[in-house]
Amino acid sequence: MSYQTCLYERRVKTEVVINNLMDKLWTIWKHALGSFDEEDGYDAQNENHISYIRTFIVLSNLLCVYLIMINIIVGWL
Repeated sequence: MSYQTCLYERRVKTEVVINNLMDKLWTIWKHALGSFDEEDGYDAQNENHISYIRTFIVLSNLLCVYLIMINIIVGWL
């Protein structure tokens, strides 16, 4: 087996892994946005990831609200 063939096989394997990862991330993101249909590919293993994404969204919204309130209070003083 030549060196170029080995590099080509490695590149193909890497592309397959990346494509599988992107498909999984897309599925998790869809579920995080509220898609829980069996036809959509619902998988119970993704529930933790979904909760992490939703938790991040909620916490970032709360942080934004608190920063706005602090800005208003500082403006009053």
